Amino acid sequence: MPIRPLFLAILLATFAQIITLGLSAQDIQLNSRYSYYTSEADAVLILYGEDFHSVQKITAIGGPGLSIIQDNPDNRLFYLDIRQLKEGKHNIDCQIQLVGGQVIGRQVEVVKLSPRPNEVKVDRLTGGLLVDGLPFYPFGFYASFSMGNLPVEEVYNAMNLVGVYQPNDEESLEARKAYMDQCAALGIKVNYAINGLVGAPHDRWDYVMTAEEGQQQEARLRREVETFRDHPALLSWYMNDEPVGQGRAPELLEKAYRTIQELDPYHPVSVVFVVPDKAAPFRGALDIAMTDPYPIPGDVNNVRGHLQALERNFCYQKAIWMVPQAFGGGEYWQREPTAAEIRVMTYLGIYEGAMGMQYFIRRGPNLFPKSRLAWNECTRIAHEVGMLLPYFFSKEGRRNISTQNDKLLAAAWPLGDTTLIIVINSENQPKPFSLSLDGIPNAEVTAARLPFENRQVAADNRLEDMIDAYGVRMYLLEKPKPEHSLLERHNLFPGAGFEHWASPGVPQGCSANSSQRPSYDGSHYFLDARTAHSGHYALRLHNVTDTSHFSLAFSKMPVNKGQAYQCALWLRRPENQARGAIELEVPELNWKKTLEAGAAWTLYEFHLPVGKEGNTLSLIIHSRGKGTVWVDDISLAPDPIVEVQLEKGPQAIVAIQTLSPAAEILYRTRPDADFQPYDKPLVFRDFTALEVALQKEGQQLSAMQLPIPLSLATFKDCTFRTPYSPKYQGIGDQTLLNGRYGSLDFRDGQWLGFNGKDIEFTVDLGEIQNVSEVVAHFLVSIRDGIHAPLQLAVEVSTDGKTFQSFGKADNPLGSEQRPDYYLELPVKAEPQMARYVRFKIKSPRTIPEGFLFSGTDAWVFIDEVLVR
Repeated sequence: MPIRPLFLAILLATFAQIITLGLSAQDIQLNSRYSYYTSEADAVLILYGEDFHSVQKITAIGGPGLSIIQDNPDNRLFYLDIRQLKEGKHNIDCQIQLVGGQVIGRQVEVVKLSPRPNEVKVDRLTGGLLVDGLPFYPFGFYASFSMGNLPVEEVYNAMNLVGVYQPNDEESLEARKAYMDQCAALGIKVNYAINGLVGAPHDRWDYVMTAEEGQQQEARLRREVETFRDHPALLSWYMNDEPVGQGRAPELLEKAYRTIQELDPYHPVSVVFVVPDKAAPFRGALDIAMTDPYPIPGDVNNVRGHLQALERNFCYQKAIWMVPQAFGGGEYWQREPTAAEIRVMTYLGIYEGAMGMQYFIRRGPNLFPKSRLAWNECTRIAHEVGMLLPYFFSKEGRRNISTQNDKLLAAAWPLGDTTLIIVINSENQPKPFSLSLDGIPNAEVTAARLPFENRQVAADNRLEDMIDAYGVRMYLLEKPKPEHSLLERHNLFPGAGFEHWASPGVPQGCSANSSQRPSYDGSHYFLDARTAHSGHYALRLHNVTDTSHFSLAFSKMPVNKGQAYQCALWLRRPENQARGAIELEVPELNWKKTLEAGAAWTLYEFHLPVGKEGNTLSLIIHSRGKGTVWVDDISLAPDPIVEVQLEKGPQAIVAIQTLSPAAEILYRTRPDADFQPYDKPLVFRDFTALEVALQKEGQQLSAMQLPIPLSLATFKDCTFRTPYSPKYQGIGDQTLLNGRYGSLDFRDGQWLGFNGKDIEFTVDLGEIQNVSEVVAHFLVSIRDGIHAPLQLAVEVSTDGKTFQSFGKADNPLGSEQRPDYYLELPVKAEPQMARYVRFKIKSPRTIPEGFLFSGTDAWVFIDEVLVR
């Protein structure tokens, strides 16, 4: 049913009666989550206040009851259907039923606008912003006019916001347009200063403007807003700087606010307060409340009081930002903050609810702050906050954690099956701590991961650790994932869809290159938490111009010769960007393809057959064209996927699956046989040269060979006279008898390595058997110093004491100069009865001349032996 504003007199009378009934329950508030809505089907309403738990039901008068989305400790969220609302401001009258039957009324304003590019909405639930539908945590700095190349220098420091102290006159208009264009090309947003167009000049609190001056100023304000309101770099209007200290009345700012909103309702207005306790009267003049505590060389804890005052006045009503101190040594400040002080002040602000950071001030390279270490700390935090963004925007809200110490602060941000915990030591002394996590979501996990330190600590409803002086530590409580999917189990691409990373903002397992070096135009790449196809993170590639270019080459992935692989990835671009593309390259196959990104996540899939000489594949992503492209969930996996379950007997149960739903699986066990359809797991009890292929749209794709190396020796006992290296010990003594070949990656845990010596070991078959062939399987990787043996000699025995020669296989030429390959040395003889089979392998011992690392010890690697 459509939701309609209540104008009829009879309903107004009813509503007045409801309000009267509710006078005894005044601390129940209702507000819209977003400052306005465009393409959304539903508005989200926030119910809060000390008594909100007593609410049983909310109904929009003239409409249906509202459905609960989320019930949090400090608020409750409801959906309100706004599909039938026309554009404009709507005061929705709501009837609230309390426990016990009492009914009260509340009115909530819902604003609906037509969609347009560069929408910036205030998220009143979190205090953050939504930019073009994506969560945005502004993190940047103030700068002087003009900035020069400062935005280019700071964009790769993860800074996404700048606010310029600037004139707003006609003479500097082209320079202002130029820096706005530069920021837009870089992807940096601007808190655009118009404080010179509202009220008397700065620090002229005694100046009284004439009516004519006021009219001229308003005309200039209108021109400025009309000039830049559609600029893609615009984030917000920086309307006033410390109005209380400048003697500017709330009415003056409210008038300017109404003018800005009339001309541009799509961008919020910000005001900064040096005395935040005096901010409440300015409620009608702002969307973003900022505060600028500059405590150094005093107590860092002073920042808390500033943020707490804004939180008291504007919680669930405005966005809240902090202006951390990044200067000193002049006026009233004897020195600038140290790196540790900047870090603890910034995170104290986050703890107290700041959802934007704009450091005062950045004048490069070392004017403010003068310490490079201090500014490096700002950029370090920028990288960290970018990765923590999903938690700060979680609709589940923040939970305080008791520490029993007013200088040790802790809070939790739950997000589904993961909870972020931040612990802050606001004292300049290190200390141990022990925190109870009772009542915190996901606290039952046994370990907490420190994402920026690459370590873990024990958890289980308690968190114990050390914290540095002015230290900040982050912990993640992560419930184990359900069983991994088929693709996840076999994906060779590093980083698990960019969810695993060691350094904030940096994808794992890649090297970067750019044709722009040594010059730099600001094109960049980061892990981005604003959008992802799955999980929390995607890879963002951003080019400043159409000719900009950089590439990310991901580490080589070991593959099997003759195997077909499926490569898949997801792409998207911003909705208000006309196009975006990348080029995907597989250099080993001489394969390239340009992929166009759409405004929604789009899947691209390719089958890549690996030839007989291939043993690795690498993926290279090239940025192409101006703008942003996100990439996520890259996978490279064999297709078909063959999983072998080995059992004693020996017996191999082979299950075959495909990543291509439209493909039919075929197999054969002899090269002279026809392929037949696969319909159930296959069972083998001896060596089998299995071949598997896919048939798609009537065409058979390349077949893969998968030997199943079962023999009389599988799962039997092996005794080593020559010890294998502790660096390469596979799965131990059973490595050579486990019925599996290793890959061409000697680090895969399936190989035994022997360094610079001949090798001897004996296999006990458990009982006397008829033996006619013995085989040893080796890896040769001359680039890694792994060489071919020169000979395999085999002896057999029935009692383990007296051995006789069974035969030998010679390899006098040793290793070949070619990419990594397998070497098999078979020894065949007339059938003999034996229980014990002794292997004597002659190593080259020293790498010969003409090879890499010549003159050093040669490695010999073995993964399996067969007795038939």
